[in-house]
Formats: sequence, structure tokens, C-alpha cells
Amino acid sequence: RASLPAVVRARVRAAMAMEAGGQLTAADLRAGGSVDYYSSKKRSWLPVRITKVDPESGAIEIDLRSGQWLGKEEQRGKLRRHMKPGKAQLEWARLVMGSDRYTAEMSEFFRRHASFPQGGEPFVTKEGFSDLAAELDLQLGICGSILALEEEAKPQASLTSVKF
Repeated sequence: RASLPAVVRARVRAAMAMEAGGQLTAADLRAGGSVDYYSSKKRSWLPVRITKVDPESGAIEIDLRSGQWLGKEEQRGKLRRHMKPGKAQLEWARLVMGSDRYTAEMSEFFRRHASFPQGGEPFVTKEGFSDLAAELDLQLGICGSILALEEEAKPQASLTSVKF
């Protein structure tokens, strides 16, 4: 498997955590507000909406975990400001999307995370989705690519270059 080295994966994750920038404020934590939530299960940041806020404790409920409250302590490691593309990401998208570079760039993303079976078609396993999604999210300045990868891979547990 031509996987990213661990140090590169760590840098991608650290950059994603910092990219959103800054601590959440009370204004960010309001019912109907958008934030990013780190899912330990998916090992990825996901866009969520705040559905309820407890004004006394500061606990919140998010659409992804309906009926479960996130206390102030848990929010520190699991929530960040909603990630939006910056100038660099928008410029990259403008240059690449709709150009001849698009196929080459996407193929390179895929190859960095794919397994290459002898005589078979390259694929990314479901276990590799989080690293691929983290890199895509960072490049695009968004979060939640893992959801699209999982949807595209259904019903298999892997993704081929054709589906990517």
C-alpha cells in the first residue's frame, strides 16, 4: 500500500485542527449554529448543527448525536469552528476544477492512499478513508469528505479509482 508516512498524516491532522482557527465563542455555540465535530469512530471532522443549548451548564446537543449532550469539557476536544475554504483552497479549486489538472490531481490523491494488488485494480479500503478524507478536506478547506467517500463506496467496503 502506498500510504502516507505517519509523520505526513500527523501533519495533515494537525493542520486541519488549526486551519479552522481559534476557540469557539458563545456566539458560535447557539442553537442552529454550524460547527465541526470530531468523530472518533470515523476519525474525521464532520459538519454538524447545534440543535439545543443548555444556558446553565453550557452543554449542547448536535444533530449527529441527537439526545446526547456534550458538556463543556467534551466540547474542547470535539468541536471547532466550522471550516471554510481560505484563499489558498479557493485558488487551487479555481485552477484545478474543470481543467486537465483535475484528473491528475485526483489520481495522485487516490494513489497515495490506495492498495495495489498484483494483477488487480487499485483500491482504498474503508480503513483508509479517514486519511484520504483528511487530506482532501485540508486541500479543499472543508470537512466531511469521509461521508462522500463512504456513500460512494456502498455497498463495498472499498473504493476503486473509477468511483473516486
